[in-house]
Amino acid sequence: MRYPPASAALLLLVAACGGEDFDAGRYDVTDRWTGSAVADSTRYEVELELRQEAEEIRGSGTLRAGGETVSVEVSGEFAFPSVDLVLSAPGFVPAVFDAAFVLDTIQPAVGTTPAVTRESRSRIAGTLRESELRGIPLTIVRDTL
Repeated sequence: MRYPPASAALLLLVAACGGEDFDAGRYDVTDRWTGSAVADSTRYEVELELRQEAEEIRGSGTLRAGGETVSVEVSGEFAFPSVDLVLSAPGFVPAVFDAAFVLDTIQPAVGTTPAVTRESRSRIAGTLRESELRGIPLTIVRDTL
């Protein structure tokens, strides 16, 4: 059977995409995440083990800075693409991490097709607020894929 060029292009596009609709459920945050940030010449390192059930996020981890390590408990919510976490430790003001899954822009060769934006399942970026860490930008990366 012979297809007109537009139909052939559409068939190739459907085949390349697998015909799947976007599914925010595939963006589960359950995993180990690490990240670091620098503020006022102090390096902060974050390691988190997160578990997600529906929109609720729970977990634990550590926050290291200046040779000191603090264990934190994590609570939060996920509403694609937003990931809002609260890192709590006894004796410290909770740190709130307002973040979202990162959008990656794929730049094709010059003169070919336009740039494509897609969501990344392996990076979450945002800003810390509250606590002494207010205003510090942070990106956490999925440690296992």
